[in-house]
Amino acid sequence: MRMMDPTDASATRSPTLDIFELTSSGTDQFRSVLVDERGGRMFGGCTVGQVITASRNAVNPAAMVTNVTVNFHRPADGGARCDYRVDRLHDGKTSASRVVTAAQDGVALATATVTFNAISAAVTSTGHGSGDVGPMLPDDVGATGMPHRARAIPPGSFDIRYYDRVEDDSVVRRLWFRALDPMPADVITHQCVVALISDLYFFEPIFAQHGLQGNDRRIRYATTQHCLWFHRPPVADDWHVIESRSPAAANGRGLVTGQIRALDGALVATAVQEVAVRFPDSVETESTSRSGTQGVGRQTSAT
Repeated sequence: MRMMDPTDASATRSPTLDIFELTSSGTDQFRSVLVDERGGRMFGGCTVGQVITASRNAVNPAAMVTNVTVNFHRPADGGARCDYRVDRLHDGKTSASRVVTAAQDGVALATATVTFNAISAAVTSTGHGSGDVGPMLPDDVGATGMPHRARAIPPGSFDIRYYDRVEDDSVVRRLWFRALDPMPADVITHQCVVALISDLYFFEPIFAQHGLQGNDRRIRYATTQHCLWFHRPPVADDWHVIESRSPAAANGRGLVTGQIRALDGALVATAVQEVAVRFPDSVETESTSRSGTQGVGRQTSAT
């Protein structure tokens, strides 16, 4: 796993960084800059990255994010700017906690907690699956592109490849990604990039269990919570793989868990997402009659 050089300031501006750009609108208050003139629902990964950016402005710059948990209450309008208010919950010698509220027109859209910790050398372990990035590396997968189109991801800014397969009766997705644009050296910017990509059709294993795809317009879904725990500083312009699966879906909710690893197998982050899911009756009947393997292993290039 390559380490970043904190003295390297040579990186040119990436359009991905515009997603996370905020302006100050008061003490511990910030407003997003980038808007999508086409409108529509704001991509949740953008919200998570902006939450991190807002909270980072009120902590020691030598710290890194250890956890971000975002609860989504209402959909955000991607064609309007978003306001972020940061409350300083805790400040310790080596750690800090912030609560962030995201709002548009004075209406709360999401609330989040973000914790920070000073970067330090300590005993490390990788735990279960140490060093395992799956049976296929990016070159083995080939240039698949994204699972489906995602207009929130700047065109040409990432190399994204993926494949799905059934393991132990569960659909497992492995999505490889790396930023193609040069990235600045600071750790939190790289964490914002990982947070952005971590939400890219992350929920799809819920549907794949029933042979369905995430772009099926008959399905209604919305992320209710997205959580990330960072174990190591990521390097977003190196290869990482998100290995995700759905351990449960019931009562109108589905859960997805994922491990984010570097090319050498080091566990960089753990992700968990809860999604509210509503299937029309026809899809419910159809999906229960399908094999859990239907449609798995097929890759769809972005168009």
